[in-house]
Amino acid sequence: MNSMTGYGKGSYRDDRTEIAVELKTINHRYKDFFIRMPRTLNFAEDALRKEIGKQIQRGRIEVHIKIHYFGLENKEVRVDLELAKAYMACLKELKTQLPEATGEYGISLIARYPEVIYTEEKDTDEQELFGKVHDALTEALKGLVETRKSEGVVLEEDFLKRLSIIEDTVEQIKALEPVVNEENTLKLRNRIEEYTKDLEIDEKRLMEEVAYLSEKASVTEEITRLNSHIRRFRKIMKEIDSVGRKLDFLIQEMHREINTIGSKSNHLELSNLVVDVKSEIEKMREQIQNIE
Repeated sequence: MNSMTGYGKGSYRDDRTEIAVELKTINHRYKDFFIRMPRTLNFAEDALRKEIGKQIQRGRIEVHIKIHYFGLENKEVRVDLELAKAYMACLKELKTQLPEATGEYGISLIARYPEVIYTEEKDTDEQELFGKVHDALTEALKGLVETRKSEGVVLEEDFLKRLSIIEDTVEQIKALEPVVNEENTLKLRNRIEEYTKDLEIDEKRLMEEVAYLSEKASVTEEITRLNSHIRRFRKIMKEIDSVGRKLDFLIQEMHREINTIGSKSNHLELSNLVVDVKSEIEKMREQIQNIE
């Protein structure tokens, strides 16, 4: 079981290039990419998504890639001669029209004008560049996966602790049920007798009605299903694949069962136990949002 929260970074460096890759993931309903990288890597975006997607099934994935070239590894200095000539012609025209202006003009002046001298990126060897980025990405992915697994272990331990608390509380509810049923049956019988005290009552029919109403108020089935969901929850946590959606569905079912138990009970102690279970389930529901 993995968390959707994680971080990893990787790097590559040689005598010409330095590459840094950072990966960060947070919870998201689906697999969602946010990629920020140099334009020269646009050709590799699909390949990067596929590589990351092999190990990350769900979550928002933020990818940051920086590339630094030493010296003029990826650039060359160019000069726009036609633009320089145009600037020179303009300066000569100004000198003619403004003879009172002093000062000389030359190459150093012309070179300072915009876009006369500029740098231009060289053509990229895409295969070579991707290989370097891939090395850094592999390192970052390793760290990302490890942090997601580590966080998943922490979440699993927390779930197991809360499941044990829920199980213990459900056992208390189960032990209390016969007492509650007996009290409810007595209250129901007394109420019926009070309403029908001036009437002749068929005792057998009365007992059948009391038994029927008591059975409707029983929470045995809900307790059985709730315990089954707890066992299923533990089993799902051990699965290798993405389990977040399964656990989210299962926690909803657990919440439904405990709600039904609460709605059938008007016993104070039992109602308090139901509140305790619902509190633990709600805490688990919040944590499940971070499970891949």
